[in-house]
Amino acid sequence: MTEKEAETLRIAELEWMKERDQAAARAAEASPVPQNQTLESRRAMAEETRVRCYELMEEYEEILERMPDGAASDKNRGDHGPGFYNLNFLLAYLGI
Repeated sequence: MTEKEAETLRIAELEWMKERDQAAARAAEASPVPQNQTLESRRAMAEETRVRCYELMEEYEEILERMPDGAASDKNRGDHGPGFYNLNFLLAYLGI
């Protein structure tokens, strides 16, 4: 991933976090039972995060496919499959 791509992704993640928080607030407001508002907010956040994780995995797979042979080297594979540690680094960089 180029530095420009990483910065674009970082900005997209910041925007996504705002959207996730707004979805959680809407879910809380929609709950007719005040005691359930926190539960609904967290449920919405968890679902938004689950969906985003799959989107990020698809994007990361596309990045790996563009890499020259050997770029996702065996030292990065471990027992978890190609690029697993690179993905963890990317997610940590993005703060998620």
